[in-house]
Amino acid sequence: MVGTVGHIALLAAVAASVAAVVASLGGAARDRRDAVHAAARALQASAVLLGVAVVALAWALLSGDYSLDYVARATSRSMSWPYRLGSLWSGMEGSLLLWSSLLAVGLGAGVVRLRGAAELQARVQAVSGAVIGAATLLVLTMADPFARLAFPALDGAGLTPILEHPALLYHPPILYLGQTLLAVPFAVTIAALMTGHLGDAWLAVTRRFALLAWLALTAGMVTGAHWAYQELGWGGLWAWDPVENASLLPWLASTAFLHSALVTERRRRLYAWTAALALAAFALGLVGAFLTRSGVTGSVHAFAEARAIGYAFLAAVAAVVVGSGLLLSRRWHRLGAGWRTDGVTTREAALLANNAILLSALVVVATGTLAPLVSEAIGAARFTVAPGFFAALTALPALLALILAGIAPALPWASRRTGRPPDRRRLVTAGVGVVLGLVTVIALGLRTPIVLIAAAAAGATVALSATQAVHVRRRSRALAASIAHLGFALALFGIAGSTAGTEISGPLAQGQEMTLGRYRLVQEGLIERSSERRSSVRVQLGLFVGDRRVGTLRPGLDTYHGPGGSGAPLPETALRSTPREDVLVTVVRIDVARGVAVIEVFRRPLVLWVWVGGILVVAGGALSLRRSSRKSDPLLPLKVGVVGGPEHRERLDELV
Repeated sequence: MVGTVGHIALLAAVAASVAAVVASLGGAARDRRDAVHAAARALQASAVLLGVAVVALAWALLSGDYSLDYVARATSRSMSWPYRLGSLWSGMEGSLLLWSSLLAVGLGAGVVRLRGAAELQARVQAVSGAVIGAATLLVLTMADPFARLAFPALDGAGLTPILEHPALLYHPPILYLGQTLLAVPFAVTIAALMTGHLGDAWLAVTRRFALLAWLALTAGMVTGAHWAYQELGWGGLWAWDPVENASLLPWLASTAFLHSALVTERRRRLYAWTAALALAAFALGLVGAFLTRSGVTGSVHAFAEARAIGYAFLAAVAAVVVGSGLLLSRRWHRLGAGWRTDGVTTREAALLANNAILLSALVVVATGTLAPLVSEAIGAARFTVAPGFFAALTALPALLALILAGIAPALPWASRRTGRPPDRRRLVTAGVGVVLGLVTVIALGLRTPIVLIAAAAAGATVALSATQAVHVRRRSRALAASIAHLGFALALFGIAGSTAGTEISGPLAQGQEMTLGRYRLVQEGLIERSSERRSSVRVQLGLFVGDRRVGTLRPGLDTYHGPGGSGAPLPETALRSTPREDVLVTVVRIDVARGVAVIEVFRRPLVLWVWVGGILVVAGGALSLRRSSRKSDPLLPLKVGVVGGPEHRERLDELV
């Protein structure tokens, strides 16, 4: 019954999407408002129908309907209900259904925001209907979550044990939300290029939904890094894995878009460039879906090999890149001046430099991620790009972006010829920040060049951003930017500090101890526990600084039984986190009979500031989103390439 409901809902969603495309194009051609409104209702119906399919699959997972192949592969009777629900997005078919549903909801919301621009709305609906229909058709034909087994299973295979972590319940949906929301700026930009006008309606909607997508991508990457740091037991938080990079690529493009949009909003230029970034962000989001679902990478984050779906996403990437590229090239000359230098203000120059920095990092990450795949595709030998390649070539762009994050908000929008001299108070503030940053890391014994440089840059940015946050108007966009830049500085400070960590490994019998830096770890015995689901052995370790006990850590190995369990023991990491440094301990193997455990101990300085910084970045983005949605802050209507009058510039000064 559930499978039938799901299939009917998916088929009806495809039909509604096609109807939306036909009605929108027909309404736009004949200037019929009733047809455009009917198309909007069809688009909303497709989102509702996809939601019905998601609910149907969720019910099947929660109720244990083992007549469905996906339910039998993704769950088992021994799993608790939260992880049964999390199985909705832990497998290929369910995750693609959720991805398509979020896509439809996001595009439907984007259409609602365009009700005052009928010509643009019709074309956005047509593009949205085509995207939703293609995604839903892909679910039906290549990843059917409602496919039935010839005979119902008595029990399911269950989740891979490493996925049974609370982060499974929130990390993937947040990341999917970010990827799918990028479709809204894409659809609106394509529609605006079709009409030949990128005006204020286009800018307002694309900026708002790009900010939403950026916010979700940021939260998704931070939560994913935290999950990997705690669970995988390798002492790191970002491995430059292809699937990790797949979320970083659209994040870099959307960050560049948001900064470019400020120039477009304030200075009424860079329309073509801003539009190109909106299109590129969605294309890179599809590249991420391809890397995750095609099986072409050996990533721990990727789904099992599914070449057909991979080819479908690759075709979608090609269609988006070629189609949007041709359309953009046809309209480029009508969109006003691009990278011209006459009349560039100091703030504008800083934002343009920021775009160049972000794009240089994007090129490095894209090259290192895709080059091995291209090499294999053309028949050459496949190679692996080491994490050191990414770390070395993105370090300079990250530091330059960090410096600009503190300097740029303090720069005036006035022209360089009439600009005010540098504010000495800000120079003093930045200098104090540099000194405090350097003193902090030197006092902690972190004296590597990368840490010292990052500490100086982060100190200046933290000081300038904090000062800016105190002095700007409450709930203004400047306050939101200051909080986000402050978080960015703290996060990079923590990442740089973590590179100066140390580690040690070896066997420990009861009563023996191991020393790492200022810490002593004393093995105090083994703890064995067993349940129907798993057997675990924990190593109790006393953590001492000198003779003072500062904590107790219990890392261990868990062996899962029954469905989903491979019989191989999986490590459970123990962590002690402080503002100064983290201590992680993971177990390699345990000899219970002898009471000996082989452990790895990692000391990672300043990692806590990565999570604090990530939270502040998300908070700043959320505040900016709230600010941009206030009805009291509309943009005055302007034509492309024309700078507004004094009252408009005054209003924009308040906004920015």
